[in-house]
Amino acid sequence: MTTSIDATCGNLGEWQQFSAAELTERYGNQSNYLKLYAASLDKLIAGGFVLASDRAAMLKTAALLYARRPSH
Repeated sequence: MTTSIDATCGNLGEWQQFSAAELTERYGNQSNYLKLYAASLDKLIAGGFVLASDRAAMLKTAALLYARRPSH
């Protein structure tokens, strides 16, 4: 039985959002990012890990989050 979050594997890491410069370096622009995101999403749908009915909402959320990227 786990009695503390500290007693689990992998929960002590840290997440840090990519900066605008890092996103541009990795993906070029939002259009390319969304194209790659959609391709990955389609693989997850085909594998049964994501519902096809969730695809449009997930792409919309990805676009909104990309547009909110930090400037640092």
